[in-house]
Amino acid sequence: MFEKKNLFTSIDPLLAFAERTSNLKESLISTLQCLKSEGAFILGYGASTKVNVTLQYCDINISVLDAIVGVNPFKFGKLTPGSFIPIVSSDSIGEYNPDYFLLLPWHFKDFILAREKMYLDGKVKFIIPFPEVHIL
Repeated sequence: MFEKKNLFTSIDPLLAFAERTSNLKESLISTLQCLKSEGAFILGYGASTKVNVTLQYCDINISVLDAIVGVNPFKFGKLTPGSFIPIVSSDSIGEYNPDYFLLLPWHFKDFILAREKMYLDGKVKFIIPFPEVHIL
């Protein structure tokens, strides 16, 4: 049985998962708050629907992210649900002159970083939230 093989016969794995996610949340919030307190301009990168889980769980809103850049024109000019962060076109990144991007669809990190190499070669850094918070 899958549950026994993977030790899902007790609450312990769920408690461990809860602790890991809570620690990750605190690490991400702490990193973002520290950067904002230093005056950093942070854009979210990627306006997919899945992104809202991270935004909501981590209480990330307009006080943390100045906007989120995306590629879907139907979302431009709209706000993220609950966190009210404006969604703007990725074509307008130059107008914002960000110090950091919070890479929200982190599971596409390699693809996105290869595509946005010009920002990595410049002064813009990427905050990778998962599986551990780090800055490139």
